Amino acid sequence: MNFCMKRHKRPPRSAHGPQKRRLGIRKTRATAPFLPLGNLRTLQEKPNDALNQFKLKFIHGALAKLNRLLGDYRPFEDFEQFDPDVLPTNSDVVLILSQYAGATHLLRTEQTVEESDDGDWHWIVRGKTSDLTTKSPAAFKYTPN
Repeated sequence: MNFCMKRHKRPPRSAHGPQKRRLGIRKTRATAPFLPLGNLRTLQEKPNDALNQFKLKFIHGALAKLNRLLGDYRPFEDFEQFDPDVLPTNSDVVLILSQYAGATHLLRTEQTVEESDDGDWHWIVRGKTSDLTTKSPAAFKYTPN
């Protein structure tokens, strides 16, 4: 799947503020289970079917967390959630979630660094390499099956 993302002008990294970036790292860990992107294939099997309200509630919860986490990295600056009065189709949901997966990967790529002395990946916090370790951004990239 090709991730066509709208690039936004971002303020310098220091403008994100220490609290927002530190909270963002915690939110990444907390948000991961809410978007099992490997299960998008189920939605792709019937692309024109409408998503039900039950699933939409969980998608909206995950999108709200992702919007807070991604900040300037959000793939669409004018999109927050689907219109609750008009159920989106499965293909709409797959399109949006795959764009968010790409944006999350971009955030991880730009906000982590591989340390040459230990080979571990570390989060960048307040513009400096932190002690918070993670895996390579490539380990988290969404690729459809």
